Amino acid sequence: WKGFLKDLDSHISKECPFEKVLCQQCGQVTALRSVIETHMKNDCKKRPVKCPRCGIEDEVKAYYVSALTHSTLVNEHYKTCPKWPMRCPNRCDPQLTFTRDGLQEHLASDTECPEKEIDCQFASVGCKEKRKLRYMDEHIQETTSEHLTLLMGDYLRLKKAHSTLERSHSTLEKSHSTLEKSHSTLE
Repeated sequence: WKGFLKDLDSHISKECPFEKVLCQQCGQVTALRSVIETHMKNDCKKRPVKCPRCGIEDEVKAYYVSALTHSTLVNEHYKTCPKWPMRCPNRCDPQLTFTRDGLQEHLASDTECPEKEIDCQFASVGCKEKRKLRYMDEHIQETTSEHLTLLMGDYLRLKKAHSTLERSHSTLEKSHSTLEKSHSTLE
Protein backbone atom coordinates (compact mmCIF):
# COMPACT_ATOMS: atom_id res chain seq x y z
CA TRP A 1 0.00 0.00 0.00
CA LYS A 2 1.18 3.46 -0.77
CA GLY A 3 -0.37 6.44 0.86
CA PHE A 4 -0.28 8.85 3.74
CA LEU A 5 0.13 7.58 7.26
CA LYS A 6 -3.02 9.44 8.30
CA ASP A 7 -5.00 7.22 5.84
CA LEU A 8 -3.57 3.93 7.16
CA ASP A 9 -6.45 3.20 9.59
CA SER A 10 -8.99 3.86 6.83
CA HIS A 11 -7.06 1.62 4.41
CA ILE A 12 -6.86 -1.23 6.93
CA SER A 13 -10.54 -1.03 7.93
CA LYS A 14 -11.95 -0.65 4.41
CA GLU A 15 -9.68 -2.03 1.70
CA CYS A 16 -6.53 -3.79 2.86
CA PRO A 17 -6.52 -7.29 1.27
CA PHE A 18 -4.41 -8.67 4.15
CA GLU A 19 -6.75 -7.55 6.92
CA LYS A 20 -8.82 -10.33 8.56
CA VAL A 21 -12.53 -9.61 8.30
CA LEU A 22 -15.68 -11.36 9.49
CA CYS A 23 -18.12 -12.75 6.90
CA GLN A 24 -21.11 -10.40 6.73
CA GLN A 25 -23.49 -13.25 5.84
CA CYS A 26 -22.79 -15.92 8.45
CA GLY A 27 -20.83 -13.95 11.05
CA GLN A 28 -18.85 -17.12 11.80
CA VAL A 29 -15.88 -17.12 9.42
CA THR A 30 -12.94 -14.76 9.64
CA ALA A 31 -10.66 -14.61 6.59
CA LEU A 32 -8.41 -12.24 4.72
CA ARG A 33 -10.37 -9.56 2.91
CA SER A 34 -8.84 -10.86 -0.35
CA VAL A 35 -10.55 -14.26 0.06
CA ILE A 36 -13.71 -13.37 1.99
CA GLU A 37 -15.58 -12.68 -1.27
CA THR A 38 -14.82 -16.22 -2.46
CA HIS A 39 -16.12 -17.59 0.84
CA MET A 40 -19.29 -15.47 0.61
CA LYS A 41 -20.01 -16.55 -2.99
CA ASN A 42 -19.02 -20.23 -2.86
CA ASP A 43 -18.66 -21.60 0.66
CA CYS A 44 -20.76 -19.60 3.11
CA LYS A 45 -23.70 -21.58 4.50
CA LYS A 46 -25.73 -18.35 4.63
CA ARG A 47 -25.06 -17.35 1.02
CA PRO A 48 -28.22 -16.71 -1.03
CA VAL A 49 -28.98 -19.52 -3.46
CA LYS A 50 -31.65 -20.56 -5.93
CA CYS A 51 -33.14 -24.04 -5.55
CA PRO A 52 -31.81 -26.09 -8.48
CA ARG A 53 -35.10 -28.01 -8.64
CA CYS A 54 -37.99 -25.56 -8.23
CA GLY A 55 -36.11 -22.30 -8.87
CA ILE A 56 -37.31 -20.56 -5.70
CA GLU A 57 -34.99 -17.86 -4.36
CA ASP A 58 -37.02 -16.65 -1.39
CA GLU A 59 -38.67 -18.60 1.38
CA VAL A 60 -41.93 -17.47 2.89
CA LYS A 61 -41.68 -17.89 6.65
CA ALA A 62 -44.52 -17.40 9.12
CA TYR A 63 -44.28 -13.60 9.23
CA TYR A 64 -41.58 -12.64 6.73
CA VAL A 65 -39.88 -13.51 3.44
CA SER A 66 -36.17 -14.30 3.54
CA ALA A 67 -33.60 -15.19 0.93
CA LEU A 68 -33.11 -18.92 0.49
CA THR A 69 -29.66 -19.71 1.85
CA HIS A 70 -27.43 -22.69 1.19
CA SER A 71 -28.01 -23.82 4.77
CA THR A 72 -31.81 -23.72 4.53
CA LEU A 73 -31.68 -25.41 1.12
CA VAL A 74 -29.72 -28.42 2.37
CA ASN A 75 -31.33 -28.62 5.82
CA GLU A 76 -34.97 -27.60 5.29
CA HIS A 77 -36.16 -26.65 1.81
CA TYR A 78 -35.47 -30.05 0.24
CA LYS A 79 -37.98 -31.58 2.70
CA THR A 80 -40.86 -29.62 1.15
CA CYS A 81 -39.65 -28.70 -2.35
CA PRO A 82 -42.33 -29.90 -4.80
CA LYS A 83 -39.71 -30.64 -7.47
CA TRP A 84 -37.15 -32.44 -5.30
CA PRO A 85 -36.33 -35.92 -6.66
CA MET A 86 -37.55 -38.81 -4.55
CA ARG A 87 -37.84 -42.56 -4.77
CA CYS A 88 -41.03 -44.48 -4.14
CA PRO A 89 -41.16 -45.51 -0.44
CA ASN A 90 -42.65 -48.84 -1.60
CA ARG A 91 -39.44 -49.45 -3.60
CA CYS A 92 -41.38 -50.33 -6.73
CA ASP A 93 -38.49 -49.43 -9.05
CA PRO A 94 -35.04 -48.50 -7.64
CA GLN A 95 -34.10 -46.71 -10.88
CA LEU A 96 -37.25 -44.58 -10.95
CA THR A 97 -37.33 -41.13 -9.35
CA PHE A 98 -40.27 -38.77 -9.02
CA THR A 99 -40.61 -35.15 -8.08
CA ARG A 100 -42.28 -34.79 -4.68
CA ASP A 101 -45.61 -33.84 -6.29
CA GLY A 102 -45.27 -36.63 -8.88
CA LEU A 103 -44.64 -39.10 -6.07
CA GLN A 104 -47.84 -38.01 -4.34
CA GLU A 105 -49.80 -38.80 -7.52
CA HIS A 106 -47.97 -42.13 -7.90
CA LEU A 107 -48.85 -43.15 -4.34
CA ALA A 108 -52.43 -41.86 -4.44
CA SER A 109 -53.34 -43.92 -7.50
CA ASP A 110 -54.55 -47.51 -7.13
CA THR A 111 -53.23 -48.30 -10.62
CA GLU A 112 -49.64 -47.00 -10.69
CA CYS A 113 -47.40 -48.35 -7.93
CA PRO A 114 -47.17 -52.13 -8.24
CA GLU A 115 -45.96 -52.37 -4.63
CA LYS A 116 -48.86 -50.40 -3.16
CA GLU A 117 -51.20 -52.50 -1.04
CA ILE A 118 -54.79 -52.08 -2.19
CA ASP A 119 -58.22 -53.44 -1.33
CA CYS A 120 -59.78 -55.98 -3.65
CA GLN A 121 -62.16 -54.39 -6.15
CA PHE A 122 -64.89 -56.56 -4.58
CA ALA A 123 -64.36 -55.04 -1.12
CA SER A 124 -67.69 -53.20 -1.32
CA VAL A 125 -69.50 -56.53 -1.48
CA GLY A 126 -67.49 -58.16 1.30
CA CYS A 127 -64.09 -59.35 0.04
CA LYS A 128 -61.54 -58.63 2.78
CA GLU A 129 -58.42 -59.28 0.66
CA LYS A 130 -55.62 -56.67 0.59
CA ARG A 131 -52.66 -57.28 -1.70
CA LYS A 132 -49.97 -55.44 -3.52
CA LEU A 133 -51.24 -54.18 -6.86
CA ARG A 134 -48.85 -56.49 -8.73
CA TYR A 135 -50.58 -59.55 -7.18
CA MET A 136 -54.20 -58.40 -7.30
CA ASP A 137 -54.97 -59.89 -10.75
CA GLU A 138 -53.86 -63.25 -9.41
CA HIS A 139 -56.30 -62.91 -6.48
CA ILE A 140 -59.15 -61.91 -8.82
CA GLN A 141 -58.54 -64.98 -11.00
CA GLU A 142 -58.17 -67.35 -8.03
CA THR A 143 -61.37 -66.24 -6.28
CA THR A 144 -63.85 -65.74 -9.11
CA SER A 145 -66.46 -68.09 -7.62
CA GLU A 146 -66.16 -66.49 -4.15
CA HIS A 147 -66.59 -63.05 -5.71
CA LEU A 148 -69.65 -64.26 -7.65
CA THR A 149 -71.12 -65.59 -4.39
CA LEU A 150 -70.52 -62.22 -2.73
CA LEU A 151 -72.10 -60.43 -5.70
CA MET A 152 -75.11 -62.77 -5.65
CA GLY A 153 -75.61 -62.15 -1.91
CA ASP A 154 -75.42 -58.40 -2.48
CA TYR A 155 -77.82 -58.67 -5.43
CA LEU A 156 -80.34 -60.62 -3.32
CA ARG A 157 -80.11 -58.03 -0.50
CA LEU A 158 -80.68 -55.25 -3.04
CA LYS A 159 -83.59 -57.13 -4.62
CA LYS A 160 -85.22 -57.57 -1.21
CA ALA A 161 -84.66 -53.90 -0.34
CA HIS A 162 -86.12 -52.92 -3.71
CA SER A 163 -89.25 -55.02 -3.07
CA THR A 164 -89.64 -53.42 0.35
CA LEU A 165 -89.30 -49.97 -1.19
CA GLU A 166 -91.83 -50.81 -3.91
CA ARG A 167 -94.35 -51.95 -1.25
CA SER A 168 -93.72 -48.79 0.78
CA HIS A 169 -94.13 -46.70 -2.36
CA SER A 170 -97.42 -48.43 -3.19
CA THR A 171 -98.71 -47.87 0.36
CA LEU A 172 -97.70 -44.21 0.17
CA GLU A 173 -99.44 -43.79 -3.18
CA LYS A 174 -102.64 -45.24 -1.71
CA SER A 175 -102.39 -42.93 1.32
CA HIS A 176 -101.76 -39.98 -0.97
CA SER A 177 -104.79 -40.88 -3.10
CA THR A 178 -106.97 -41.17 0.01
CA LEU A 179 -105.74 -37.80 1.27
CA GLU A 180 -106.47 -36.18 -2.09
CA LYS A 181 -110.02 -37.52 -2.04
CA SER A 182 -110.51 -36.25 1.54
CA HIS A 183 -109.12 -32.90 0.57
CA SER A 184 -111.41 -32.56 -2.48
CA THR A 185 -114.52 -33.41 -0.40
CA LEU A 186 -113.54 -30.73 2.14
CA GLU A 187 -113.39 -28.07 -0.55
